Amino acid sequence: MLDLVQRLINELNKNNIKYCHWKSNINLNKAISGYDDLDLLVAKKDLSRFESAILSLNFKLAANNFISFPGTKHFYGCDAQTGEIVHLHVYYKIITGPSLTKSYAFDIENMILNNHLVNDPSGMPIPQRYVEFVIYMIRTMTKFARLYEHILASKNIGNVRQEMSYLYNEKDDGKIEFFLQAHFPLLGLKFLKECMSAIIDQNHIRLFYLGKKLCRKIDKYKRLSRCNELTELILQLLYRTSNKLFFHQKKRYPNGGIMIAVVGADATGKTTISNELYCWLSKNFTAHLIHAGKPPSTPLTYLVNLSIRIVKLLKRKGVRGSIQNDCKLSLPLAVRLLTLAYDRMKLIRKFWQKSISGDIIICDRYPSANIGVMDSQRMQPTKVRGLKKILASWEQQCYESIPKPDIVLQLYVPVEIAIERNNLRNKTGKENEEFIRLRHKENRHLSYEGGLIYSIDTSQKYDEVIGQLKRILWQNL
Repeated sequence: MLDLVQRLINELNKNNIKYCHWKSNINLNKAISGYDDLDLLVAKKDLSRFESAILSLNFKLAANNFISFPGTKHFYGCDAQTGEIVHLHVYYKIITGPSLTKSYAFDIENMILNNHLVNDPSGMPIPQRYVEFVIYMIRTMTKFARLYEHILASKNIGNVRQEMSYLYNEKDDGKIEFFLQAHFPLLGLKFLKECMSAIIDQNHIRLFYLGKKLCRKIDKYKRLSRCNELTELILQLLYRTSNKLFFHQKKRYPNGGIMIAVVGADATGKTTISNELYCWLSKNFTAHLIHAGKPPSTPLTYLVNLSIRIVKLLKRKGVRGSIQNDCKLSLPLAVRLLTLAYDRMKLIRKFWQKSISGDIIICDRYPSANIGVMDSQRMQPTKVRGLKKILASWEQQCYESIPKPDIVLQLYVPVEIAIERNNLRNKTGKENEEFIRLRHKENRHLSYEGGLIYSIDTSQKYDEVIGQLKRILWQNL
């Protein structure tokens, strides 16, 4: 069990908050280890105290407004020891049924919360197993009653049988009948056993028929009319299909996202670390990884950049170093630097706007406040004349238009280690030792403007560096 989950259980128990892990308890061990959601049912009267308790543990609210249901919220926390993200799917009302519409609202929260068990050894409160069995059968059969859900559930029928067997105990038949009589009087144990038999036999025609029959028997719990359910279904299918193909949206922070700049000299680990942080965050949140050092062309600069690439193919380059002195600045180089500044500005501004809407942006490299160094303004208008002065002024305006990042992770490493790492890199046309030394000398004292700036020594063990960075980011997300 993750340390954060143990602290969560202790905090909720200390504050006498009524809650339980109300479904999928067959996977509870996975959930408390960070490999699955924790589906918590919380007493509505304890809502404020519950949210205060989890916020004190640095859980954060996130949501996808296109996939949300009443009475439910999503909170995320980060386990400091492992860096695993813990997802709390919190229910203040049991909203369930078909996956896309969650058409039913069951008024049984108090019954569950007042008659729960405590899971051993986790200490997590869970429902009586016969109660979870009834709810599971209802949830499952409402899926088999919808053709679109039936197809998906059929692919997973082995797991359905496994969980059904885990929950059902013949000795509990009397308790099941009593529970059904109290809350679902039109259902009966005999009917549920028919459903169980159809699941075991994988009789899909009968499953569809029994699912429809069950839906009629629990019609009083339906929270959507037929028309509203159909509308919701169509909207969900359209959104989820387009999201999977094009948008790739996950959860967002309702109070706005964040822009993170990962900067440092060559061979400090910028790209590796940027990729690691992106993979970590993009599992749950809408995140983007951009390379501000090599921005893509815009329609305005495409032909210029294409010409530059052609020239590079025709003319072999030597060791790269700093640009020539401003007084010797050639016009083609000035155009190239302006083009780069414009592309960089357009890329960063585009994703900065996404961060305002709640996305997380990770930038591999970012412009510094210095002039004449990598990824930053390279020309000074006061030192050139004529057309080059105009181009230099435009470049300056581009960099001044770039917004400041919220967090700057400034990586550093001794130059000898950087050279050793560079020698081990499997990269076409990689820089030689002279270039690495030159870049480290040029970029030794770069200054960055941002909300929070952290200097990170990446000569430590990689796992320790990543763990440190995850803690820093989670504290500031």
